[in-house]
Amino acid sequence: IDLATNEITTVTESMSGSIRGDAIEVSPDGAFAFVLVAGGDSGITQINLKTGESAQIYSTGPVFYGSYSIRDLALYPDGSEISFFLNSPLEGLPLRSMNLANRTLTTIAWARIPHALAMSQEDNALVVASPVYFGWLFDRLKPDTGAGTRLKGFAQYASSFALLPNDMEVLTTTINNASISTIERIHLGTGQKATVAANITPQAVKIALEANGKTALISTVGKLLRIELETGTTTVISDQIAGAGPIAIEKDGLSALLVNSIGNTTALSRTDLASGTTTVLTSDMGVPGSSGGIGLDPDGKSAVIALRNALIRINLETFEITPISSQICGSTSIRNMVMEEWGETALVTHDACGLARVRLK
Repeated sequence: IDLATNEITTVTESMSGSIRGDAIEVSPDGAFAFVLVAGGDSGITQINLKTGESAQIYSTGPVFYGSYSIRDLALYPDGSEISFFLNSPLEGLPLRSMNLANRTLTTIAWARIPHALAMSQEDNALVVASPVYFGWLFDRLKPDTGAGTRLKGFAQYASSFALLPNDMEVLTTTINNASISTIERIHLGTGQKATVAANITPQAVKIALEANGKTALISTVGKLLRIELETGTTTVISDQIAGAGPIAIEKDGLSALLVNSIGNTTALSRTDLASGTTTVLTSDMGVPGSSGGIGLDPDGKSAVIALRNALIRINLETFEITPISSQICGSTSIRNMVMEEWGETALVTHDACGLARVRLK
């Protein structure tokens, strides 16, 4: 389109597929255009604006599960490279650059939509798990800057994870199509995977590492289990758990708090880890929706609980409930939460805004 005369000239009519109108780049000399064209925005085509000739310079290729799509393009000012944001069912959301002279691809960064997270031993860092087809990929992330590093390892059908004290291994709970769970140990430096325990029923939902680093607590539907990491030995601590949900081990290590969602109500219970005695502290927190996480204030006197649509604090002596925040990013889709060191803020994974920091006090 000539902007002075509004005259329209057809450059080419030979394109196979529709062109995405919000992702067009023109070379600095005006000789070429780069467009997204192919089924599902899965290819980049270069068009000679003088001759109308076109050639595909990048294609995501076939995929057996899910679908690829390129979200946007950006041509470098000197025209030497083109960067693009890719949605990949097996890799997540990489930002890549292609050298137009030799077609070399470079991954610049990864966008992350974390579903689960854990505080790292490294100062002010997290390990986060982001979803891809059939599982999770892991990154080490600096929450203050958003800068991160993609780690090795893939957690298939994962529902939760815990970071081991060595800061390089995670324990994951996985659930298969028959609702049978496996606990796996994954090394984030090598990607090596080992089965800790298998054939756990009912399905394991959440996991919490005990202070000794040798055992972990698992909440299943109706039970609280302890698993020895070296042997895989599984012991039922309590079979008096209603539902299943996040676990917080109390400061003395002798008891654990569990959040359980049943229908439209969410309850908080305490289980003595020696006797298995389980006491319901409150049967209804007054906020519907499943729970994404629980953390203890530094003094251990109250707990912060992330529900699907709100953060609340419950006093563990009086059981008084205080609202903290609701409708984060204008949406009710909290998935997970960890409290930061001093208990004044929490990091929340959220479907709408990714990773958010929420002030608790």
